[in-house]
Amino acid sequence: MTSSRQVRTGWRQAVGAGAVAMMACSLVAVSSGCRAMGGLMGSKDAQVRSGTVWNVPAPEIPPPAPEKRTAYVSVRNISDADTIELRDEVREAIQAAGYTLVADPTQANFRLRATIRYFGENEAADEGRALANRLGSVGGAATGVAAGVGTAHLARAAGANRSLTTGVGIGAGLATASLASTAMSNRMKVREWNLIVDLVLEEKLDKPIKFTVASDRSVTSRAHTGAHTGRAGVDGQTTGGSAHDRTRTSAAMERESDYFPHGVRLTAWARQIGMREHEALPVLKTRIRNVLPRIMPE
Repeated sequence: MTSSRQVRTGWRQAVGAGAVAMMACSLVAVSSGCRAMGGLMGSKDAQVRSGTVWNVPAPEIPPPAPEKRTAYVSVRNISDADTIELRDEVREAIQAAGYTLVADPTQANFRLRATIRYFGENEAADEGRALANRLGSVGGAATGVAAGVGTAHLARAAGANRSLTTGVGIGAGLATASLASTAMSNRMKVREWNLIVDLVLEEKLDKPIKFTVASDRSVTSRAHTGAHTGRAGVDGQTTGGSAHDRTRTSAAMERESDYFPHGVRLTAWARQIGMREHEALPVLKTRIRNVLPRIMPE
C-alpha cells in the first residue's frame, strides 16, 4: 500500500519536473522543451499537425486519352516571401499524376499556372480559410461561359470561382513555475503557418469558346507598432496599434480561346506549439506536393 508520505513525495517531484520544464522553455527558449511541456499538459499541438484545404476545388474533367496526357507547368511567386520556391514540387506532382511535361505550351493538352499568393503566420489558426477568402477570385480563371456552351463541367468550374469572388470579405516549485509562466507564454503558444497557392488549369478544347476571365488585385498598406506576420495582399496580424488602408480592384474581361482556364485555390497549413517559419515551410511544401496530383484528371 502506498503511504501518504510517498504520495506527497511523488507530487513534489512531479511539480518540480514541471517547473524545470517551464523554466527551460522560458529561460533557454528551446522550442522542443516547450513542446515537451505541452505534451505533459496533454496538448494535441505538442506534435506537428498539418493539412490542406481546397478553397476552390479541382475541376471535374473527363479522363484524357493516353496520348493527351501532356502538361506544361509554370510557377511564380507574388508573395513577399522571396525565398519560397515550389517549382520542383509542382512539377513532381504533375508527373506523379501520370502526365508527361513538355517545354512548349502550345503542344500541351493541359497547362498549369501556379501562383504563390501567401505565406505567413495565421493567428486565427483556422487552417487559412479566412485568409484565402480575403484574397478574392483566382486571377485568370473563368467566371462564366458564353450562352449556348453545353459542356457541363466548364459551367461548374466557372461557377466555383465566381462563388469565391462574391464571398470575399467574409511550494518552491509552484513559485518558480508562476514566475516563469509569463515569460513562457509566447513559447507555449500554438502557431499556425499557411501557404496559399492559386492554380489555373487550362484544358485544351476541340474548338475555341468565349468565356469571362476574373482579375483581382489587392493592395494593402499598414502603419503599426509591434509584430506583423501577414504577407502578400491580405490583412496580417499585428500586436499593438495600427493604421490600415486597403485598396482592391476587380475586373472581368471577355476572351476566346481553345484553352479553358479552371481556377483552383489550395491552402496548406501546419500548426504546433512554438512552431517557427523554417520548421513550417518543409511541412507545407510536402503537403502541396502530395495533394496537387488530384488537380489533374485521372
